[in-house]
Amino acid sequence: MDLFKLMKNMDGIKTMFAEQQKTQANASYKGESGAGWVTIVMDGAGNAKKLVLADEAINEGKEVLSELIVAAINDCNNKMNESRQASMGQLSDLLGGSLPAGFPGFGGAPTPPNTPPKVDSDASDSES
Repeated sequence: MDLFKLMKNMDGIKTMFAEQQKTQANASYKGESGAGWVTIVMDGAGNAKKLVLADEAINEGKEVLSELIVAAINDCNNKMNESRQASMGQLSDLLGGSLPAGFPGFGGAPTPPNTPPKVDSDASDSES
């Protein structure tokens, strides 16, 4: 990485980073599962804003409905991460493209806040 080039671009990098953060915070993402039976809308911070359940999903029973909701949330989180990586890639280019893998927003896929914890299927079966 060329340190001189990095310092020369610092103001542009700061401005672009602030713009990207604002855009991401104001963004809305939609995830689906079950061919549209379950749809979830989340904001850029990963907060759920809307959940739509088709009658068919509700009629499938509690276990299937639960799996469909989790799949829709995961779909939404994946779309959010893909969007962040694409938009933040521009900053990585300004920095010389040499950021380490996993650096938030630059090729890594950090878990967004408010992501539900993974549930061990064996543990949840014993609670039923």
